[in-house]
Amino acid sequence: LCSWVFFLQYNPYISLRLIDLGMAIVMAFLWYKVLARICNNNTGAAIIAFIFTFTLSYHVFIDSGFKNSITVAFVPLLLALYIGIGAVQEKKSGNAWWMAGALTALSVVFRETFAPFALFGLVSVFIAQGRKAALQFFVGGMAAGIVLIGGILLARGGIAETIAHYRAAGILFGSIPGEVRLRNFTEYGLKAFHYSYIVLAASALAVVVLSVAIFLQRSKSLLMATVFWLSFIGVALIESATKICFAYHFAIAFPGLAGLCALALREIIRIWPAMKWLNRKINRIFAVGGILLSAFWFYFSCSAMAIFYWPYTLDVLSAAPGGEWPEKFTDLSNHLFIAAEIKKVIPENGTLLVTMGMHGLYPLTGHLPPGRRLNDLGVADILLDSSVPAIQEVLLDCAPDVLMLATMRGWHPGSGSENLLEAVLATGIYEAVAEIPVSLRIYGEFAAMIFRKTRDTVCHEKQGMADWIGRDAASLDVTEQVLR
Repeated sequence: LCSWVFFLQYNPYISLRLIDLGMAIVMAFLWYKVLARICNNNTGAAIIAFIFTFTLSYHVFIDSGFKNSITVAFVPLLLALYIGIGAVQEKKSGNAWWMAGALTALSVVFRETFAPFALFGLVSVFIAQGRKAALQFFVGGMAAGIVLIGGILLARGGIAETIAHYRAAGILFGSIPGEVRLRNFTEYGLKAFHYSYIVLAASALAVVVLSVAIFLQRSKSLLMATVFWLSFIGVALIESATKICFAYHFAIAFPGLAGLCALALREIIRIWPAMKWLNRKINRIFAVGGILLSAFWFYFSCSAMAIFYWPYTLDVLSAAPGGEWPEKFTDLSNHLFIAAEIKKVIPENGTLLVTMGMHGLYPLTGHLPPGRRLNDLGVADILLDSSVPAIQEVLLDCAPDVLMLATMRGWHPGSGSENLLEAVLATGIYEAVAEIPVSLRIYGEFAAMIFRKTRDTVCHEKQGMADWIGRDAASLDVTEQVLR
C-alpha cells in the first residue's frame, strides 16, 4: 500500500516513519473515543489513552515499526470496538454489526495474526446481541475479507504464489527450535513488563476495583464486560505464545488492559454522588491529578531518551529530502555500514542478494534482487532443506552480481549456515571482497561477508516460489487459471 514512497526522492524510511506517526495519531484518537464510551468521562479517557499510547511508543514496542503493522491494524480494530460498544449502549444497531465485521476483517488483512480477534468478536457479538447480530458481523467480515484477499491475490501474482509465500513463512517459523521460542517468550516478556509496569499496575488495580464492584452490586452486565476485556487480553497473548515472541507482541494486549482501566474508572465515578463533598470537584481532581501524574511519568521515564535522540532526529530530517542518511550515521548503523561497503563493489545496474531478512539493504543500496523468488538466500536455504547442490543450482540459475552472507548468534533462519558459504564457493563464480565483523553498531550483533561475481551470467529464473516447497506448481497454475 505504501510502496510508492520508494519512488520519491525523500528518504523512504523516514516517509514510512511519518506514515507510522500519522497512523499512531489516528489510533490514539480512536483509543480515546473507545475509552470515553466505556467510562463516560472524557478527561479520564484522555488520561488513560495518553498513558497507554505513550507506553506503546517506547522503542521496545515500536521495534521495526511499519513492518510489524500493529499500529495500523489497531485502527480498524478500535473503530470496530467503538461502533460495537456504541450499538450496545444505544440499543440501536442499524448497520453497526455489518461495519464492525468488515473493519475486523480489514484489521486481519493488515496483520494476519489478528485473526483470533475475528473469531473472538463473532462469539462476543453472539453472546451479547444474539444470532442476528452475529450473522451480520460474520457476513460483513466475510464480504470484506473476500474483496480484500482477492485484491491481495491479484497483487501478489495469483493464488499459487500467495499460498506458497504463506506456506514458506510457516516453514521458516517452524524451523526455529521450541527452546528458542520459550526463551524468547520469557526474555521479552520480562522486557515488556519492565517498560509497561505503570499500565500493568493500573490494570491490576482496575481488576481489584471491578472485583469488589461485581461482588457488591451483583451486576451481571459488569461481570460480562469485565470478562470481555480479560478475554481480549487472553486472545491478544495468543500471538506471543505461538510465534517467535518479541516485546511488541505483548503490546497487542494493551487495548484490553486499557478497557479494564476505563471500566474501573466508570465504577469509581458512580460512587461520587454518594460523597457530596467530592461531587463538584471530580472533574478538576481527575484533570489536575491525571495531568500531573502523566507529566511526572513522562519527565522521569523519557526525558533522558528524548534529549539523547533529538539531535539525531534533526540530522536525519535535514538529510531526508535528498533521500540519503547523514554520513556520520554510517558508522553507527550496521545496515548503513554494510550498504556503503556493497556500493563500493556493485556494478551500476547490478543485482544484489541478501540473507537473514536484511531486505532493507535493497533500498539502502538502490539495487534489486536478481529475480522474484530469489530475494533472500537464507529463505532458500530453509525451503531447500539446506541442500548445498540445490542452493548452488539456484544461484547459478539466477546469479546476483553481489551477494551478502550474514551470520548471527542464535536462532535466526539462514543465519550463517555453513552450507550457504559452501554453496556460494562451490559455484566458482564468486570472490570474497569484504568482511564485516560483529561490532557495537546498531544491529551490530551480526557479521557479514560480501561476495562479488567474477564473470557474467544469464538469469534463467522462470517460476515463482511455489515449486521450491514441494508443491505441484502445474496444478496450482491450473487452479489459478480457473479462478481468473
